Amino acid sequence: MSISNSFMTFAKEAPEQQKAWGELISKLDNACKLDKKNRGACLFGGISFC
Repeated sequence: MSISNSFMTFAKEAPEQQKAWGELISKLDNACKLDKKNRGACLFGGISFC
């Protein structure tokens, strides 16, 4: 997996917001009922549909 320059800049310039975003995504991933292969479908625009 590669990380975009935009996301790397976000992490560098706003580390507290990046940490909060990472925690949110982790929680949504853990709450998703889909198997690992299909979890990408669980998020749409940052909103969980699981």
